[in-house]
Amino acid sequence: MALDKREIRQAVAHLVGDLGVTGYVTTTAAGASSGLTFVTTQHLGYGADSTRNLWALPTSGAEEGKHREIDDFVSGTPASSSTSTIKGAAWSGALASGVTIELYKYNPSLYTIAINNAIMSSYPWIYNPVWDRSISLTADDFRYTLPSGITPEMITKMMVEGVSPYASQPDPDSNITNFVYSPDNAEILFNMRDPNRKINFTTGRKLEIFARKYLTALAADTQSAIVTDTTDFVELTKTTRYWRLFLIACKKEMFGLLAGTAANPERDHHAKMYKEAVEEFDKNKSTLAMPRMASTYGGW
Repeated sequence: MALDKREIRQAVAHLVGDLGVTGYVTTTAAGASSGLTFVTTQHLGYGADSTRNLWALPTSGAEEGKHREIDDFVSGTPASSSTSTIKGAAWSGALASGVTIELYKYNPSLYTIAINNAIMSSYPWIYNPVWDRSISLTADDFRYTLPSGITPEMITKMMVEGVSPYASQPDPDSNITNFVYSPDNAEILFNMRDPNRKINFTTGRKLEIFARKYLTALAADTQSAIVTDTTDFVELTKTTRYWRLFLIACKKEMFGLLAGTAANPERDHHAKMYKEAVEEFDKNKSTLAMPRMASTYGGW
């Protein structure tokens, strides 16, 4: 089962001590027509300003994904509910009853940035495995354009369909000695041991490329545009042994963002937590075998 952005954000939030004041609520009445409030019975009994400065992120309804910072909170207004008032841009209208909302101490957009940073920093230990067969060979043609999205450093093995792979040392009985890549890394060239001899690649036979691509980055968040949380994070599931490492990478990146925020009163604490998360990530990734990747030039 694929994970989506919401599941990853919630998991990381728990790791960094976020999700305050019940964390998840559902509105129980319509908010003001101004689009500046939401109402729920789940905060009855909470003290004044209990949700102030938290971030409200609707995860259903017309305002899904439009996160807003809370400016004020009044418990028991009306008597059977409690009302939080947002600041900044209003929602497009009254927030309806039955809308699910996540409450965060930290701006939810930071989680998207942290996840995308983790995608980069956890590579190549965490990756999207790719088997590409889009290149059809032509007899006596030894220069080919690499498939879109695949660069030489991602490739772990290449082989001609039905022929021994060229990922290790050259076969002494083979006429192919190596691969090289064009300076822009867009093409691959098969080198010949003897320039006076040629290998007759059978026209139509496929070049099989095995590669480790980066996980797909999530779309950036904005306050004015709906961000769909259910966009599949298709390359990673909770059942993989890399899930824990990826969560640690996300935690590391989130603490790094918080430590770098000048207005954050806890930045010193977060800097300490970032350092600990870096050590935790390095320790955990060392338990995984470092993937053997192709060199940029000269093949393997």
